[in-house]
Amino acid sequence: MNFILAWIYKYRTVLGGLLFTAAAGGLAHAAWSSSGWNVAQDGMLLATSRRILEGQVPYRDFIWSQMPLALWLHAPLTAWAGDALFLQARAIIWFQLAALAWIWAWMVNRVLRRPLGALGLPLMAVIAFGGAGYSFLPIESDTVNALFLSTLGLALRLGAPAGPSGSARRWLGYSLLGLAALCKQSFWIFPPAVVLALGDGRRLSAWLAAAWPMMGLILYLSIVGALYAAWQQVFTGTLPLVWYWNALIAYSMNGLYAYLAMRWMEGVPPLNVPAKARWLQRLAGAGMWGLTAVLLARLILYTAAAKTAAMLFWSLIGAWSYFLLERRPAARADVLIGFLAWWLGLAACSFDDQRVLVLTAGIMSLPLLIWIWRIAPRRWIRVAGVAATAAVWLALSHYAQEVRPDPLVSRRYRSPPTLDAPRGECVYSLTGVLAGGAGLNTSSNVYAVILDLHEAVRRAEQTGHAYAILPDMPGHWARSTALNPLPLDWVANPELSDSALQEQVVRALESRRGRLVIIVQKFQGRVLWRDERRQYNWPLPVAYTRKYFKRIAETQYFELYQ
Repeated sequence: MNFILAWIYKYRTVLGGLLFTAAAGGLAHAAWSSSGWNVAQDGMLLATSRRILEGQVPYRDFIWSQMPLALWLHAPLTAWAGDALFLQARAIIWFQLAALAWIWAWMVNRVLRRPLGALGLPLMAVIAFGGAGYSFLPIESDTVNALFLSTLGLALRLGAPAGPSGSARRWLGYSLLGLAALCKQSFWIFPPAVVLALGDGRRLSAWLAAAWPMMGLILYLSIVGALYAAWQQVFTGTLPLVWYWNALIAYSMNGLYAYLAMRWMEGVPPLNVPAKARWLQRLAGAGMWGLTAVLLARLILYTAAAKTAAMLFWSLIGAWSYFLLERRPAARADVLIGFLAWWLGLAACSFDDQRVLVLTAGIMSLPLLIWIWRIAPRRWIRVAGVAATAAVWLALSHYAQEVRPDPLVSRRYRSPPTLDAPRGECVYSLTGVLAGGAGLNTSSNVYAVILDLHEAVRRAEQTGHAYAILPDMPGHWARSTALNPLPLDWVANPELSDSALQEQVVRALESRRGRLVIIVQKFQGRVLWRDERRQYNWPLPVAYTRKYFKRIAETQYFELYQ
């Protein structure tokens, strides 16, 4: 018995993490995963993973603008999940986010030498995970896989003991960092940065551990004849970087604003301020943060996630800058916070950059606990502050599932994270209606679109030819009996951000002329849940089909061309 208790005490952090991951991830999955279906993006990664199961080679046989590891990671799920494929994929995402929350909370708590006592780690994990439920689209994602692998690798490296006894853990940690770079290309620079920052630059084993995944992928692509196509598809997808640059230009001033607010609240004069005026300076700093809170509250209540995420992200970056430049916590804390800022910045180079920022907003809050730790005179005040922060994030996570009209701007609504109707309006079951959609519920409008797609597919099959769908509905191919004849499952940006790739899809259409029925979606999928009918005239394959192919039939939401 004593041996068992000693073992539990020794591995209490790991056991606590497993318990938190199971509880938090399970509760979030039960509460939110069954509601909503996004016709524009849901199932894209799973549909592309199915191509791997069919023996296709990434880049050579189909177009893919990201790194390929996530496709192989999801292939077993696609093969074995059955008719509840999408629901099980969402469960995995929630468990990954819960694990991320616990690991980052553990690293912050360990580096700061447990400033909040025994309750600090679980409370910080709740804060980090609470931000994940706020405006997060719970669909399979290469970004979340990269975040998970890189976080696990960094935790193993930071927890490795010095000397030969920690060599195996260091090797595994750097290997996971290298594997994260195979999920998303924005993480390529993260493994060498960690090697150098942690003083392992002279260890050949560290460089080999971080590099072998990429070297193996290059060798594989060379053997199968897909290396040049991979270069073309991965390096021409510059649109996410353009979006990230625009967010940097538009919202980075919030960082300077937050930095000055922190200085003034701490009584540090940015200019020559008389000592007697320090109280006014602190009041001005508090007022600046109060104004920021008011603006964020309005964005959270009434506006979509993009502006909220960018403003919150840069405000927290500014607050971090104060601690890093002025207060100078322990050097190891500086390194950790620097890794965290960079990690989040790399994740933001994503097609859904605003949702990635918001899902990590709770994790971004953790370094601000340094401030609570320093100014709170008593431990109960520290714990109360952290508990209040956790409660706020959980309330936001719940509120994110609803839709509210903006009273100041007409015809603007804050969309729920699923890009479908609010949870209470998703009452139409997709079990038996959408292949792989068992256990999911959607709104009446999206339900009508899926039924109409069935009718369009039925008419296409009556011709005796294969069919393709443009540009949305990638989830249809994850479990359909037919295979997608086109080299792409979601014919839209950022997959087709390069004109050469658009022309490749057009050539695939032309090569099957007379043997293929093309089902073209009439209206943009992102707003169909509100029954808004915005005409689809892009990308190039859609416009080309309408111009050079003959329309043979039409349904409420789709047109058929041959």
